[in-house]
Amino acid sequence: MLFRSSSKADVVIDAASTGNIQATIQAMSVGVSLTPGIGSMSGVGASLGIGVARNLIGTEGFGISAANGAAVIRAVLESSSLDASGALKIDARSTQSISSTVSVVSVAVAGALGTGLAGSGSGSGSENAIGTRIESGILGGNTIRTISAQRIEVGGSDASTITADSYAGSVSAALGMQSAGALSIGASVALNRIAGGIDASI
Repeated sequence: MLFRSSSKADVVIDAASTGNIQATIQAMSVGVSLTPGIGSMSGVGASLGIGVARNLIGTEGFGISAANGAAVIRAVLESSSLDASGALKIDARSTQSISSTVSVVSVAVAGALGTGLAGSGSGSGSENAIGTRIESGILGGNTIRTISAQRIEVGGSDASTITADSYAGSVSAALGMQSAGALSIGASVALNRIAGGIDASI
């Protein structure tokens, strides 16, 4: 394949990918038990709230190397000859972004004339991963080709970002004339990974 340019214009080979995920999850759980009657001497309140977000761009999950990523941004001049009076510019860019917010609140209240027991638990988690391969350059294959230009520029860049917020709140209250017990547990986990590879070559 032969490309010729008799003008002074540049020859530009450009590839760009921009992906964006915005995920917001909010969950609330409330459990209330009140037994003011004389025949009811005990009250139990329980509440459990869970929120999970999973966002992936260009990868099937954690543990996947960039070489096996699903997204490839490629700008190449391959097995071709080029005669240009201007510059040859080859550039590949990736700008992926993930913004994830998970908020979970769990509330449990128990009241009784005798014994009051209350327990609440909340958990939030988010998994966010970006995996892309960026390739730019001149590939000759098994055949010798001729590239003629005033200037050759080859570049590749990856400006991917992940912003993840994970919140978990848990509240429990127990009231009893004789005895009372309350237990509250909250846990929050965020797993983020950006796996990328850039190959710019001539």
